[in-house]
Amino acid sequence: MKSVKIVYGSCGGNTELACKIAAGQFEKRGYQVTLLSAKNRTYKDVGDFDLLVLASPTYGHGELERYFGMFLSSSADWDLEGKDVAIIGLGDRKYDADYHFESARTIERYLVDKKANLVGKPLMLNGSIVLQINRVELWVDQLL
Repeated sequence: MKSVKIVYGSCGGNTELACKIAAGQFEKRGYQVTLLSAKNRTYKDVGDFDLLVLASPTYGHGELERYFGMFLSSSADWDLEGKDVAIIGLGDRKYDADYHFESARTIERYLVDKKANLVGKPLMLNGSIVLQINRVELWVDQLL
């Protein structure tokens, strides 16, 4: 069975909810899914995977969620070359229209530097996740 690991940072719960919805969609398609909060984790906690999903909201002027930022910062030795990785980025235009999806861009730059194989386009969710469940489901379909 193919495995999907989803590593996320979430403070208010929206990113966690988006990841849980995505996990459910992967599971419906026969994937074994592991959800990992970035809090107090390192890349070594992720282990092996067929697909990795990295997810973070955007705070302030384009900042990653605190624990997710620390997770990426501590992952300098993580070998992702050629590995399949997808991105979920959350934001809200009402806070900063110029940077509301910067988390996805920051993760993408990190993965390009790591020579990872970016799978699909980043899922960028603006505002309430409850109103965008269909977008999460369609994104999973497009990845597979």
